[in-house]
Amino acid sequence: MLSVIRPSIDELVLQMMDAQAALIGEMENLCDVAEALVAEEERVARSLLKLPSLRDLVMIVADGGGDSDSK
Repeated sequence: MLSVIRPSIDELVLQMMDAQAALIGEMENLCDVAEALVAEEERVARSLLKLPSLRDLVMIVADGGGDSDSK
């Protein structure tokens, strides 16, 4: 009886190993996507830090916006 069950158990173990390998591959892909999202978020955050402050914008508008034709 065990000789009949053993191949079935071996097949199930192989299927589980394949499923685990596929799951690990998917997790690696998700980690790559997460890393890309973090890098993009950091890039956007850096670009936002380069924007002028509200005070700077008000000063630019008060000074005529830097337009030489507004005299």
